[in-house]
Amino acid sequence: MTATRIILADDHPIFRDGLRRLLLRALPGSHVLEADNFPRVIELANRDAPSLFVLDLHFPGFALETSIFALRRDYPASSILVVSMDDEDETIERVMGQGADGFVSKAASPSAIGSAIASVNEGDIVVVDAKAAAASHIETDGNELAQLSPRQKQILHQLVLGHSNKEIARELEISPFTVRVHVSTLFRLLGVKSRAAAVAAAKDFGF
Repeated sequence: MTATRIILADDHPIFRDGLRRLLLRALPGSHVLEADNFPRVIELANRDAPSLFVLDLHFPGFALETSIFALRRDYPASSILVVSMDDEDETIERVMGQGADGFVSKAASPSAIGSAIASVNEGDIVVVDAKAAAASHIETDGNELAQLSPRQKQILHQLVLGHSNKEIARELEISPFTVRVHVSTLFRLLGVKSRAAAVAAAKDFGF
């Protein structure tokens, strides 16, 4: 069985080492290649495209406006997970809109980060910001649905039906990247971390 190839990029050695340990715990037997600048990420990816990119948002050579989009364009079969302290809503929407498969705040617990790694590697979309991590232990009362826009309710309905992002994009006549942004926003509004959890929450609320 071929080992999962992962490119991990962060210019802080201590955090990078900790994240490497989490990666190996979440995906045993993986081959983790490390980089502290974006040109090195590209060099490693050109040798052999990884199954998963795990990236910080602030390290030499990386530009939020172009780098994630370039990775998505050039390595379409690879998953992209961003792990960063910059977890403002606007930043997360930009990350997901550029084509990332997931975002996790560095403020999240090691178990939450490990769970996100495994989920994204399996093809799920995951968003865990600091607020979602804190809300994971708080019971909800169903009022979350009231704050959803009509479009967000359409997206949630499509998730409940089990449709993929491409199927949702085709059904609603929007781009797959726009679907990613809506899905990540839904996660935050519902206080969940994954697609499966969003569907479960919707069913709990009688959606």
